[in-house]
Amino acid sequence: MKNKPSHAESIAIAMIIAGLAIAFAPSLLETGWNIQDNTASSFGGVVIIMAFVQLAFFYKEKFKLEKNTESMAAGTVLLAASILLLAIGPSVLGTGFWLDRYDLLALPIFLLGGITLFFGFDSLKRLWFLALYSFAAWPVISRPLSSIEPLIAKTTASIVYYISTGLLGLQVQLSEASFTHAGCSMDIVVAPECVAISAVAGLLAFVVPMAYFMKGSAKNKLAWLACGILLIEVLNVLRITTVINMWYYEGIDNALELFHATGGVMLFNASVLAMLISYPLFKLGLPDLRGIALFSGVSKTLVKAREDMKKNRALLAAPAIMLVIATAAALPTDYNAVHAYSWITPANPEDAQPIHAAAASLPFDSSWQQLGYETYYGEGVIATKFVFEQPSEDQVQVIVYSSSNQSTLEFNAEEVLAQDNYTMASEKQASINGLRGTILEYEGGGAHFTTVYWTQTYYQDGVPSFLAIGFTKGNYAGESSEEELLAIAQEFESRMNP
Repeated sequence: MKNKPSHAESIAIAMIIAGLAIAFAPSLLETGWNIQDNTASSFGGVVIIMAFVQLAFFYKEKFKLEKNTESMAAGTVLLAASILLLAIGPSVLGTGFWLDRYDLLALPIFLLGGITLFFGFDSLKRLWFLALYSFAAWPVISRPLSSIEPLIAKTTASIVYYISTGLLGLQVQLSEASFTHAGCSMDIVVAPECVAISAVAGLLAFVVPMAYFMKGSAKNKLAWLACGILLIEVLNVLRITTVINMWYYEGIDNALELFHATGGVMLFNASVLAMLISYPLFKLGLPDLRGIALFSGVSKTLVKAREDMKKNRALLAAPAIMLVIATAAALPTDYNAVHAYSWITPANPEDAQPIHAAAASLPFDSSWQQLGYETYYGEGVIATKFVFEQPSEDQVQVIVYSSSNQSTLEFNAEEVLAQDNYTMASEKQASINGLRGTILEYEGGGAHFTTVYWTQTYYQDGVPSFLAIGFTKGNYAGESSEEELLAIAQEFESRMNP
């Protein structure tokens, strides 16, 4: 029989959740809440949500308020350590603080501090699963996932090739993870971003806590989880096989349109739905939440909480400590740097990989309207072209060229333009906030174009890559856009590396 929790414990749990929301509001706003194919650790938002769900609905009967001075002191120390990490971490660790999102390491430390402050060491031991699980939101924990993506991509490509040639009869060839056929001049590459490792990790982040709390044997729970992983991988193979079939018969444009419409989010949603429907087949049952959820009997809780707290007067200091520390956490740290430092690093790593660029990950002017984008895949290269409309209704084209090859740092746009029959008018060097940039003026199709571009190395989600970024604007009046594009490039780069 479960111990009936006191009403004061409900208020204490609510205060921990409120303290987290206050202390880490900027950090939570900077955290992605959707699964992204090009970011292996984008499931971090799922972890945070499920940690809050566990705290609110599954642990109330495990808490017992304690007025132990030692546990309150330990809780205060943990809370203070979390705030110190936020306050002095950026100055000590530099760009590494934001590259590795140490603010998301501070979050579980704060959570454990709040639990210890209110409920003591015994309750913390009973919450070992939540304690370990909450650290999964820190991207460093999931970084090894990025290292296995290329292997999974090659394996997936081989399976798709067998299905396409052996079962569907397509006349295609496979080299590494690149598909070719005589009827199309553009290859399709099963890049690491195509294997939806983030969707698999997101699925596990969602269902592992459910399996932990469900009624049933450990063997059945493991079988349920294994089938979920198998399902999402099968769905991804079917997705890529369909894209290859579309590319073979209807061309690259239709194939890419289908590919972008059926990303990791769709695989995640479909797999979650299937697992929620199928758990009875594995002889699993949902936990009984009656009387143990945080909001069970909320009106009675609020009425009797004051009476319960009177019996634990020593605990009246805990809410004050929580409020002061949570407020202090929200003030000192500049979270605008999170996006900036997730992109840039001065290193030249040897284990670089091409990374798909997403408009949401880049500091484009918020007043620009995105009209469209195209992504091109090659051997060790991913190039993405964005087209934006400015408030003046002029259009700006942006090319983000990502490569695993360090020679990208010597990227030469002039050669590409010459191959495309543009006539060069002028070329000169420029400084983009200290980085070497190039300004090109050229003619083509009756219009005059200006391009400003520069190269650098960067990290996204802990994965290094070599990058070239170019802004282009054209007009039919023969006028240069050098001054405007140079200002845009400098503002863009300053947001990446303030």
